[in-house]
Amino acid sequence: ELYSALVDLSPEVIAVQSGGRYAYVNMAGARLLGAGTPAEIIGRPVEEFIHTDYRDRVRQRLQDIQNGDSKASPIQVKGLRLDGETIDIEMTGAPITYQGEPATQVILRDVTGQRNMEDNLRQRQKLEIVGELAAGVAHEVRNPLSVIQGFSQLLMARQLDEEVSRDVQIILRESQRAIRVVQDLLSFARRDEPQAAVVDVTQVLDRVQALKSYDFRVNHIESELRLKPDMPLVMADEGQLQQVFINIMTNAQQAMADYRGGGNLVISGERVGGNLRLSFADNGPGIAPEHLVKVFDPFFTTKEADKGTGLGLSVSCGIVANHGGQIWAESEAGKGATFYVELPGMLGHRPGELLQGG
Repeated sequence: ELYSALVDLSPEVIAVQSGGRYAYVNMAGARLLGAGTPAEIIGRPVEEFIHTDYRDRVRQRLQDIQNGDSKASPIQVKGLRLDGETIDIEMTGAPITYQGEPATQVILRDVTGQRNMEDNLRQRQKLEIVGELAAGVAHEVRNPLSVIQGFSQLLMARQLDEEVSRDVQIILRESQRAIRVVQDLLSFARRDEPQAAVVDVTQVLDRVQALKSYDFRVNHIESELRLKPDMPLVMADEGQLQQVFINIMTNAQQAMADYRGGGNLVISGERVGGNLRLSFADNGPGIAPEHLVKVFDPFFTTKEADKGTGLGLSVSCGIVANHGGQIWAESEAGKGATFYVELPGMLGHRPGELLQGG
């Protein structure tokens, strides 16, 4: 009775499997498998709670345990809860006799969080490598672009036919635009310590739009800036704000591209009291109510495995909070989503006033 009480109340998931079915499971096991009580699990096939890709492996491991294989070390498999949710489970076991029949006592451990952390650490490392490669490519591209710009300027100084002059102006303008994009990319990839300074968010959004222009164009996304002229300056780390805006705009882009093959993103900004409030409104699929409350949680994502880490909005939330601001989302399914960022403004100052008035 004492043993039974200890097992029943154990925080570890302890279960007994016999004849391919659950003969016993404690309360922790019932919760892990998505049930309210152990009675909902007992008697059901073990394989019902194992992802189809892993059933052969589990079947073999249980057989090894029954055969007394001392090398039957813990294995990690994909489990299924009653609601169909997939979880990562570590399973170990030992042969026992239960109610006079040969059985296997197993201990299950939910390692979903650990696996997510490991996967995201690998993804972050991969992104760091990509960032370093992108910075190297940007440096290499900037040099020939500077040559193109320089020779274009020399040509413009000559007496040229009107048509030739017009063509050279196009070359010069586009090379200058490419150089600005490369400089913005290098600035974003640079690893600097966070440093607060007076920031005109209008200029930051202009640069982010330039960085996103190619992605928007190939995904048929139209973006529009609607910024009020009286928006206050903010004291912030410019690079971190860029990261927040890119994360939000990238999420909107992916949602609209997957939903309708394109869309519209309207970025608005205004003064609210002494604060700066920005909104990013898209006409994508919207966010389901059960997901809306989780969008800023670490590792939460509704995207496919190769399209998102679930870290972007969580990181953005932390950045905005560290700046004394707040970030939130509003949405209705099928009616798009709007993300808001509100930051403390520098009272009494508008863009340009600090330079003029000191």
